[in-house]
Amino acid sequence: MAVALSLVSIVTGGLEVARQQASRDAHRTWEQERRTLTVAALRDRGRAARAALRQLVDSGEFQSVAADFSRDGAGIRRALADWAGATASRLEVDEVILLDPEGRILSSAHWRAGAGTIHPHADDLLGALPSARLVFDASPPGAGAPDWTVGAIARTAGPGGDLRLVVGLGLGAGVLAGWREALELDALRWGAPSPARGESRFELPAGWQPGRGAFLTWDPGRPAAARALEGLRVWILVAGVGGLVVAAVAAPWVAAGLGRPLEQMAGAVGAIGRGARHPDLPEGGPREVQQLGTALRGLTRDLDAAEARIRSAERRAAWREIARRIAHEIRNALSPLSLAVDNVETAATRDDPAARAALPASLRTARDQLQSLQRLVEEFRDFARQPQLAVAPVDVGDLLDAALGTARAAHPDVRFDADAAGAPDSVRGDAEQLRRALHNLLKNAAEAAPHAPVELACGPGDDADHWWIEVRDRGPGLAREVESRLGDPYVTTKAAGTGLGLPVTLRIVEAHGGRFRALPRDGGGLVARLDLPRLAPDPSPDEERP
Repeated sequence: MAVALSLVSIVTGGLEVARQQASRDAHRTWEQERRTLTVAALRDRGRAARAALRQLVDSGEFQSVAADFSRDGAGIRRALADWAGATASRLEVDEVILLDPEGRILSSAHWRAGAGTIHPHADDLLGALPSARLVFDASPPGAGAPDWTVGAIARTAGPGGDLRLVVGLGLGAGVLAGWREALELDALRWGAPSPARGESRFELPAGWQPGRGAFLTWDPGRPAAARALEGLRVWILVAGVGGLVVAAVAAPWVAAGLGRPLEQMAGAVGAIGRGARHPDLPEGGPREVQQLGTALRGLTRDLDAAEARIRSAERRAAWREIARRIAHEIRNALSPLSLAVDNVETAATRDDPAARAALPASLRTARDQLQSLQRLVEEFRDFARQPQLAVAPVDVGDLLDAALGTARAAHPDVRFDADAAGAPDSVRGDAEQLRRALHNLLKNAAEAAPHAPVELACGPGDDADHWWIEVRDRGPGLAREVESRLGDPYVTTKAAGTGLGLPVTLRIVEAHGGRFRALPRDGGGLVARLDLPRLAPDPSPDEERP
């Protein structure tokens, strides 16, 4: 009898532990799915706002309206004050705002009476990056609760400075209520979360700019599978108590008739807790055991489907990122390659001594870029992973000359100066990847200040084991919003940029055991500094394996 009672207690305890683990797994899977769907809904909303803004800017209407604001006349002012409301209705958006350089409202669909006054949230709107989605408060003063809106912002020249055009779609209680119902969430609202109610702060997607006080709170709730597993607790307790009673009354019969099915069920539940999705469940046994087996089979099917959806979403996201990075690297090489081909064509078709003199350099540039593209294709072919280091001695002078050559070919109107007086004599690393990193930095510097010279310098580090390279420009520097997220993919201040150049550079520097820093330059501009060891680490066997 003691053995039977111990067996029933062990099985009951094992079933409860497995039930708890399965419930946690189901809840974690459910929360991941809800988070993915909520982020997708937010991105769709932001994408629609940016599309409406792009339509308005591309049509030229924004520039026309900005020009009208420089004209005198009360009639014109009144007509322009009504422009935002009419435009919002036509574009089927919730808000259109036109601000002057001081943050004064020139036209607003939400707040026509506020024309001529400073927008209460002007600091958030004037400091927003045009390339990122923006969450801002569109409510007028005294409106009570904030009217949170997702939108995008554009700039154009106007009288007295740049005008800002903001287009937004509402994220009010009605929109969030619809998402909550569609996504089967227990809570989704604006405001501080209440941990006592199981709520937590929902982070906006990467690259968004939230207004001050914009806290999105949510509670993903519990999936049906988790609730079903909660119901199994009663059955487990009933089965345990019943087993103890039966064991006490008829231990031999219980041991012979129930011992094996319960042991099989316990083993199957333990296997589910360890990740198995098709365990061997007993077909016979008491009704309680059969019900538990049916519930566990349904749970494994639900977990299989949820995991398949998550894996599919992760694969699509990974391949999209790989495709963007490949396109970025190829585009970096095409510009100097195209220019080199043009130079060769000029030398071949015209009697131009200067073109013939430049022919060897053009052919060398074309050959270098073709080799770079060939290597990039071969490395991405090995399961689309980032290139690994090919450590070898590096001639620093040749490295700087190669980087400057591609930069000058890509930006012939920009002056590039070099100071290699402090270049170290003995350095080991991957020359091709270092050249690629320098090309990205020189390209960014040239685009930040196309009318000012860009300086490339290098020198010895603070100790004998290190050295540094700096790219210095006279551009506008980095905004605080960009500086705090420097190196994240898709973070860029350029309207047409992907934001992948700097992350590629950072990975190259980190692979060499170095460090990247962005420092303000005296007199204005930016210093992009690479601190590198003289001897880059050799790739480990795990890194070399495809």
